[in-house]
Amino acid sequence: MGHQERDLLERRRVRAERSPKDPQALVEYGWAVLAVEEKPEDAAEIFLKALALAGRREDIHHALGICYSLTQRTELAYQFIRSSLRLQGDQGDRSANATADAKKRSLMQDDVGFARGPRRQ
Repeated sequence: MGHQERDLLERRRVRAERSPKDPQALVEYGWAVLAVEEKPEDAAEIFLKALALAGRREDIHHALGICYSLTQRTELAYQFIRSSLRLQGDQGDRSANATADAKKRSLMQDDVGFARGPRRQ
């Protein structure tokens, strides 16, 4: 492990300790533990803490799926990967619905403007 990697890991650890209720700090620390120390069991514990704080976040489910696959806990790995894909699909559906709603509002505004005629200056 190089000096830069140790420094990154230490910064992530300190941030997670200073902000124990910040799921993003925990996620970043978990990834650092996984990448630098190559300890998927420890990383999974950190990701589980983040999941308890953040709830249904696709990225945390995905990270747990990776950790459990690296520790040969295949059934748990599949469960978290499946839930990650489901959450990703849910987010995509919400995004698509929001885009469709915005387009409808825009078209309705255009229709109202057209019905009024050209703007006078």
